[in-house]
Amino acid sequence: MIAPGEAGRQQSGSGDHGKTIKDQVETCSHCGAENPPGLLLCVTCGRDPKSGRDLFAAPEVPMPGESPAPWLVSPSSELTITLPDPIEVPNPLPIPSLEDFAALPPQPPLVPPPVYRAAPPEPKALAPVLSPGPRWTVGLVGLVVLMILGLGAAASLATLNLGGGLCLGALWLVLVIPWLAIMSARRGETRSTATGARRQLVMTLGQSLFERTPSATKEQLAKLPVKHVPPLTQPASHLIYLSSTGGRAGQLTQVLLGTLCALVADDHVELATQTYDVLTARPFRQSQDTVRRTAVFPRTLYVGTGYLEKIVLKQMRRTNTPSARELVTDVLHQAGADLLERIAADVSEESAVQDAQAPDLDTQMTALREFCEELKALNPELYEQLAGDVEEAVQGFVRDLRQGSG
Repeated sequence: MIAPGEAGRQQSGSGDHGKTIKDQVETCSHCGAENPPGLLLCVTCGRDPKSGRDLFAAPEVPMPGESPAPWLVSPSSELTITLPDPIEVPNPLPIPSLEDFAALPPQPPLVPPPVYRAAPPEPKALAPVLSPGPRWTVGLVGLVVLMILGLGAAASLATLNLGGGLCLGALWLVLVIPWLAIMSARRGETRSTATGARRQLVMTLGQSLFERTPSATKEQLAKLPVKHVPPLTQPASHLIYLSSTGGRAGQLTQVLLGTLCALVADDHVELATQTYDVLTARPFRQSQDTVRRTAVFPRTLYVGTGYLEKIVLKQMRRTNTPSARELVTDVLHQAGADLLERIAADVSEESAVQDAQAPDLDTQMTALREFCEELKALNPELYEQLAGDVEEAVQGFVRDLRQGSG
C-alpha cells in the first residue's frame, strides 16, 4: 500500500518531469510539429522551424506595389554606404617652375665610418736569438768557464779557504745568470696581413725582455671627388711624364704620385689612412708611439697598357695592404734605374702608332690635375702623407743608386 503523501509526491514529480520535457522542444511555425531545439530544418515538413520558409525554394521576387517578405527586408544599418572624404583642390593650382625640374648639385660623399682591425696576435713559435754557430760557441765556452770556477770554489772550501771559496762562488753566480739568459733567449714576430703592423717579442728565463705590441688599427677610407676622370686614351704614367719637370728625383716623384692618383680616379685602387699605437716595453723603460700611414688597397684588375700601372698592381697582389712608401720602394727596385727611359720609349712608340688619331693630351692632363687638386682639398692630411711617402721612397732610391754608381 502507498501512503497518500507518497502518492502526492509521485504525482508532483511526474508533473515536473513532463514540464521539463515540454520546455525542451521547439514548435515549427509552419506545421506545428515539435522538434528538438537547435535544428535548422523541421523533421516533419523540412522548412525553417522559426520562420516557416522553404529554404530550397526559389527566391520570391516581389511584384511592383507589393510589400516584400519580411526575410527579404534588410535592416537600414546594413545598407549604409560610407563615402570617402572630399578631395580638396588648391585654388589657384601651383604652376611648376624650371627650378623644380633642375637636378640637385652633386654633393660630396659622406665620410665613411672608421673600421677597427684587431692587432696581430702574440707570436707562438719562438726561435733562438743567436744563430747556431755563435750559440754553440757561447754555450761551450761558458760551460767550460763555469766548470773551472765551480771546481775552484769547491777546492777552496775543501781546504778551508773561505775567502777564496766565497769569491769564486760569487763570480760563478755572476757569470751563470747572463750565460743562462743568453742561451735561453727566444724571439718571435707576427705580422697582420690586414694592416701590415708587426708584433715583436723577445723572452729569456721566462720573462719578456723586449716587446713591441701594436694596438687595434683604425682605418679611414679617403673621400673621393664626385667628378671622375674620363677614360684615358693613354696610360696615366705617360701623360704625367710628358708634363713632368725638374730633376730626376722630382720627375720620378711626379710620375709615381700622379699614377697612384690616376689609379684611384679609375677605381682601380683605394686610399685609406691607418692609425695605431705601438707600445715598446723593455725591462726598465716603456715608450708609446703613434703610427700613421697611407694604405693602398686593390679594387679592380687593371686592364690597361701602362708599364708603371702594371708594376704597381703586380706589387699590390703580393701584399694585401702595403703602405705607400713600401709600394713605391718595391716599384722602383723592380723598374730599375731606367724607369723614365722606358716610359719615354713607350710614349714614342704609341705616338708613332696613333698619329692618325692623336688624343687630346692637354684635356686629359687638365682632368687629372683637377682630380688631384680636389682629392687634396678633400683629404689634405692623407694627400700630404701620400706625397711625403712617395718623395721619401724616391729620395732613398736615388741615393742608393748614386752610391752604387759612385
